[in-house]
Amino acid sequence: MSLIEAWDRQQELYIGGREARFDALLSTVEWHSELAGTKSPTVVDLCCGPAAIGERLARRLPGSRYIGVDIDPVLLELARQVTASFAPGRADLVDSDVADPAWLASTPIGRVDVVCSSTGLGMTPNRV
Repeated sequence: MSLIEAWDRQQELYIGGREARFDALLSTVEWHSELAGTKSPTVVDLCCGPAAIGERLARRLPGSRYIGVDIDPVLLELARQVTASFAPGRADLVDSDVADPAWLASTPIGRVDVVCSSTGLGMTPNRV
């Protein structure tokens, strides 16, 4: 089993209805794209992990551009491997900490149609 497969299995156990959530998110991206009259939306995925959203986005909207932002070097490396296989030239990965208010100013993202996150923004640190 690859690391990507192991990640997906772990996430499926952790997040109920994971694929249904991805489907709802991508349906919203499609809807927004139709309203905006674009076949090539730019989607930013905060705390992207191994680019699970990006992989599904590329299959569903082949003209899309994907920008994944994460701070974890292992997950970014996995995301590089994944995006190289499904979206060469249409995916960018950014090493940045979205918990730092200065992250956006230091990240050259450009025009964006949709900003999303799968699980990273819903998590809160444990308090002692």
